[in-house]
Amino acid sequence: MKVSQTNQQADIGVYAVGLKVSEIGWIFRPQPLRDIGIDAHIEFVENDESKAEILALQIKSGKSWFKKTCEQGVVFRGDSKHLEYWCNYPLPVIIVLHDDRINTAYWQVVDEETVISTGQGWKMIIPFSQKLERASQTALKSLCRSVFHSDSSSLLSLKDVSHGGAKRYSAELIIHGNRSQAEIIRVVKKVTRDLTNREYYQNALTKQRWANTPATVVWLFVYLALEDVKNKNWICRSCWIDKNLDKQFIPGGISGINIGDGIYIDWSIDYKEQADIYKKKTLNKEEFFYKSLHLLEQVKKLVKEIAQIRTSYEQNKINLNFFTEKMAQYEAQLTKVNQQSMSIGESPLECKDFANTFSRVMSDAYNIVLPFSERGLKTWDESNRDFLMKQAMQQYEHDLVRLEYELEKIR
Repeated sequence: MKVSQTNQQADIGVYAVGLKVSEIGWIFRPQPLRDIGIDAHIEFVENDESKAEILALQIKSGKSWFKKTCEQGVVFRGDSKHLEYWCNYPLPVIIVLHDDRINTAYWQVVDEETVISTGQGWKMIIPFSQKLERASQTALKSLCRSVFHSDSSSLLSLKDVSHGGAKRYSAELIIHGNRSQAEIIRVVKKVTRDLTNREYYQNALTKQRWANTPATVVWLFVYLALEDVKNKNWICRSCWIDKNLDKQFIPGGISGINIGDGIYIDWSIDYKEQADIYKKKTLNKEEFFYKSLHLLEQVKKLVKEIAQIRTSYEQNKINLNFFTEKMAQYEAQLTKVNQQSMSIGESPLECKDFANTFSRVMSDAYNIVLPFSERGLKTWDESNRDFLMKQAMQQYEHDLVRLEYELEKIR
């Protein structure tokens, strides 16, 4: 069986770089599927403590990578496919060239300042002065570290989703300010650690079962803005599962990368695209008010007319056939209004509670005449239609009061 010399050379580079990293005192984590463009992660250790400062490495080894040099360093050329992958990778990426002839490794970060377009492709200079050694620690750590404040994040919600076999928390977190992915990873690790020791419980029974016991599962959903929270457009989500948790209680995990401490993080691949879509669809306050209140007035008028006709029917002033025919006509009108209400656009964040209640009122109004739709007339008899109509009217009146309250809050 033949062994690929190229693969052997690649392994030599990974093992050599791994040895250098370990000798310095950092953590080296080879990645199992190196062919996708990342060979390993390194995590910096300071005073025997990890700070979750992590870099991703693409390692190249052998004299063939040193054929083209200049005064400053080695000229490295790559394809657009790998460049796109590295630029979208959730960690800072550095290219490491290992010269096995002298057992020296040189590095350069992949970013818009180091990548030079050649028209048909790209290149970068990997400086001879940038050797992978302890002296480079400050420069390397600066790639994934910036000023980090204690108020860099806020816990928006915490849910106890425990059961008899596992103490579990699910939380929503918002990140303040512009943060690198490495910084977000540090927040995720810290918040996850903190949540494992929380004592919040959904009820007395859960508290009795899990009081004074560390959590065994923690999920986090991380957002960059309150608008993202409203739209459930997370930038990343994470999952930590206690390694000692009984297998039968282990929940389905998430795809993603292991960031250490048993935490897996999954970065959204379409966060920006979704954020842009929601932004385009979101109305300002006056636009949303104009459209929603206009439809609300139509609904109020229609429901008032329906109530009057129903009263006439109950007083035997009109017969069943006439009443049914009129309700079917109103069903068609309210179908149209309800459809319009669902296509007016996204509400601004300030109007979130009003918008949710508005949607319920629109649905309530339609439910009043739903029994008189073509399908409803075939499904329910007169008695059932009467019951469903009364029930829907009561729900409409209840939610309408709530809607007026929400409206006063934001006027």
